[in-house]
Amino acid sequence: MACLCHQPETLDSIPRPQQWFVFVIGMLETMLWSGVIFGWASLTYPSCSAQDERFALLYTVACVVYTTPGILVGYGLHHLGLAFTRVMGGFMVCCGFLLLSLTSAATPDYLWGAIILLSVGGNTMRMGGLQFANLFPSARNTAMAIISGIFTPSAGILMVLQVNTNCFDGGKVC
Repeated sequence: MACLCHQPETLDSIPRPQQWFVFVIGMLETMLWSGVIFGWASLTYPSCSAQDERFALLYTVACVVYTTPGILVGYGLHHLGLAFTRVMGGFMVCCGFLLLSLTSAATPDYLWGAIILLSVGGNTMRMGGLQFANLFPSARNTAMAIISGIFTPSAGILMVLQVNTNCFDGGKVC
């Protein structure tokens, strides 16, 4: 049976450009998917306090759900492997964004499923991305600090998206 994903014997057998490519992909994933859940706080609409209350409740649930399954993610990384755990995290993030795209005024409860999938999947991607620091044994701590540090500004992604969508009013830039 052919193996779809070949894992090298040692890290030294991976070419240096490929190591950097994998690390940069891990940074981008961390920035785009894992911290996006914390950007919900920036989604406020001054004219709708009921919607703001719902977003606040969703944000609270997202924070709890984001951190709680960390032990299970660690277990998955150790016993199931990095590839399987990252594929599961990516699948959860994709399903979360799919549910988010299907959310409308008629189906507001899809937000709950979306927020849970984005939280758990995002944390899985972040924790899996930390494993990429092993590609640079002599600079492992620095690589982990970069991936951990890029997680923090990723919460601003939704704020940027909100500013961009609010700035276009009938074709006029605000």
